[in-house]
Amino acid sequence: MILNLDEVWFLDCDERSVTLTERRVIQAKEDGGKGIAPKPENIGKERLVQHGFYASITDACRGYLNKSATSMPGVLTATSVIAAWNDAVTRVEAACGTIPKRGQLPSSPLPQADP
Repeated sequence: MILNLDEVWFLDCDERSVTLTERRVIQAKEDGGKGIAPKPENIGKERLVQHGFYASITDACRGYLNKSATSMPGVLTATSVIAAWNDAVTRVEAACGTIPKRGQLPSSPLPQADP
């Protein structure tokens, strides 16, 4: 599953982890620049740069928020994902709070079937 944070950053989610990924366009090396010059046929192509592997979507969103190259749409998307996740967790915990723990009887007895 791909979750776009903005036009450059996205989360790639699978059953094991969430990858924070950045889209970059390969550019020609300027004169005097450091590093190896890209092949001419690759200039202008998009490449994906992974910036981290996370255990959950909220952790990946927090990782994105810690990057200095964030955009306002991406920040809004990441914070809304975190808020929605926290809301869902709160609702599930509240619903599970009514379920008796293993080995305990429920607080109200279950209705008996008529014979």
